[in-house]
Amino acid sequence: MKSIFLYLFTASLFLFFSCEEETAKPVEKPYGINPGSMLMVGNEGTFRGGNASVSLYNMESKVWLADAFSSFTKKSLGDVFQSATFWNGNAHLVVNNSGKIEVIKPANFEQVQTISGFTSPRFLLPVSETKAYVSDLYANKVWVVSGAPLAISGSIPVSGWTEDMVLVNNKAWIVNKSRAVLMILDPTTDQLVDSMELPSKPTSIAKASGTKIWVGVEGVLPEKPSILLVETSGKFIERKFETSSPVLPDKFQASISGDSLFFVNDKPSMISFTAGGYSIIQFTSVPGNWSGIGWNPEKRILAYSDVKDYVQKSKIIVHTYSGPSTGNEIELQGGIVSSRLYFF
Repeated sequence: MKSIFLYLFTASLFLFFSCEEETAKPVEKPYGINPGSMLMVGNEGTFRGGNASVSLYNMESKVWLADAFSSFTKKSLGDVFQSATFWNGNAHLVVNNSGKIEVIKPANFEQVQTISGFTSPRFLLPVSETKAYVSDLYANKVWVVSGAPLAISGSIPVSGWTEDMVLVNNKAWIVNKSRAVLMILDPTTDQLVDSMELPSKPTSIAKASGTKIWVGVEGVLPEKPSILLVETSGKFIERKFETSSPVLPDKFQASISGDSLFFVNDKPSMISFTAGGYSIIQFTSVPGNWSGIGWNPEKRILAYSDVKDYVQKSKIIVHTYSGPSTGNEIELQGGIVSSRLYFF
C-alpha cells in the first residue's frame, strides 16, 4: 500500500484555501457560551503544579476565555487535566494527578459534582445510560461509576496501565499501554472476558465504521509505528498502515462515518482510504511539538495544538471554512500543555 505524505490540505479533504490571521477579542463579562459554536481546550498544566485548566473559544463571538473552570466555579481545576467526556448533558473532566473527575454543565460551566477516590484516572467511557468505566494509570483496575449522583460503585481487576476505551459490539475495548494487548470487558457483567494480542504496545484507539476500530501501535524495530484497522467481531487485523514516522500515533479521533481518522504524531494528520490503498495527509509543514487535534464535522472546523516545551503557553491553530475553497486561520494562545481539543 502506498502512503502519500502531504504538507498542505489536498483535494482529498478540501480545495486549497486562503488564510488570514485573526486575534481573539478580550474576555467579556459575562462570557457567552453558545453550544454548537464552542471549542473547549484541556490544558494539562505542569505535573504537581496544580495549574490544570480548561479554556473556551466562542467561534461566533471570537472570544477566548483562558481559564473557564476557575472563572465560573471560582475553584482550581487541580493537577494535570487528562481528558473530557460529554455524557448525559454534562462534561466529565478527568484530572489525573488529583485522582478525581469534575462534572460540569457545558452550557454554563455550573459545577454538578466531584467524583473522587480514583488512583490516577485517565478516561471515562459511558457503557450505558447510567454507568461508565474509568481507566487508570496505576490502579491495576478499571473503575465502575454509576448512580445519581455518580460515584465509584465497583472495579474490574486488570493488569497494567489502562488508557483509551471504545464501546463496540456491546463490549468495551481498552488500550493496555503496559502490554501489547487490547482488553475486552463485558458491561453487562463488569468482567474481563477476552483480550486481543497486538504486534506491539497500543497507543490510542477510536471507533471506525461498523464493528471496526482504529488502533495505534508503537512498532518494534526495525518497524515504525503503525495504525491498525481491527475487525472486532473476529478479533483480526484487517489492514495495517505504516505512518513512516518514529513519533507514536496518538489522540485518535475518527470521522462520523469512521472511514477517516484524525491523529497526531510528528504532525497533525489524517488517514483515509483511497482506491489504491490509503493516504496520510499532514495539515502543516511548520515544525512544532504537535500534541492535540480536534475535528468538527458539522461546521468543518479543524483545530490542533503545539505544546512547545511543555512550559510555555501552547499555540492553537483553528481552521474554519465558509465554503469548499475558502476559509481562514486563527491562532490562539492556549494554556500550559494544551493537549485535548473538543467541540460542543
